[in-house]
Amino acid sequence: MRAASWSLLLIACAPTTAPPPEEAVTIVVAPSPARAVAIDASAPDAATAPSPIVNGRMTSPLDVPARDVRTTAPRSKALLLMELQQLDALFSSMPTNAPDAPMVLRRMADDYLELHRADSGVAGARRAIDNYAKVISNYPTAPQIDQSMYSLALEYELIGEDTNARKAYYELIVKQPTSKWIPYAYFAFGELFLREAKSDPSKWDLAKQAYMEVLKYPGALTPWTNWRLMQVARVTGNTAQALTYESRLRSGFPQSDAMTRIGETL
Repeated sequence: MRAASWSLLLIACAPTTAPPPEEAVTIVVAPSPARAVAIDASAPDAATAPSPIVNGRMTSPLDVPARDVRTTAPRSKALLLMELQQLDALFSSMPTNAPDAPMVLRRMADDYLELHRADSGVAGARRAIDNYAKVISNYPTAPQIDQSMYSLALEYELIGEDTNARKAYYELIVKQPTSKWIPYAYFAFGELFLREAKSDPSKWDLAKQAYMEVLKYPGALTPWTNWRLMQVARVTGNTAQALTYESRLRSGFPQSDAMTRIGETL
């Protein structure tokens, strides 16, 4: 990693105020009694809460939905809780060194993440965070550990714990430098700096640096990155740069979701 990137990351982690598909997983639930899964029973069920589902897809609380790990195949809160009880019973019956233990634990974390998307309560997010942290600390060589690291960071960000989110994104970049989630982590740094820049103009350049790193990894975030760089250039008065990024977005990604929001301002 070049010095500029390291400098950006060190600043990003200082104290401060859609992705590729998963692997196929088959889980056979043991017939042992399921333990109760601790969740806030007073939280509204997805069936009665304002619907988070639009056109069959789970909506995302993120300004750029492409950053979200789980936005498809939404399920009801009742179904998620049932599966979580079964997974909890299965994990509790396994030796901690069982080959499938990290997979089951990550599946539990993913279900809690989905529960958080389907329910505005924070309980699901907290349980997702706890389970992802256990996967990362107890099974550091588990398959798709990089996705668990990204999901952990994203959940911290979604509940407003930006300091913890920065640290988790930083850990992903440093420990998994070849991960497909690296551009997502850099984009997250850009988003965090972007929010701060609205009250602290010194952060605009840091946001730009983070987004520039994303462009080194062509993929799903490329149109969104050009869109953000266009917005940053506009708000900082760099008309020429804004036109350059707008032109790249229009010519290279005319059918993208980012293109439909080209007129939005920061």
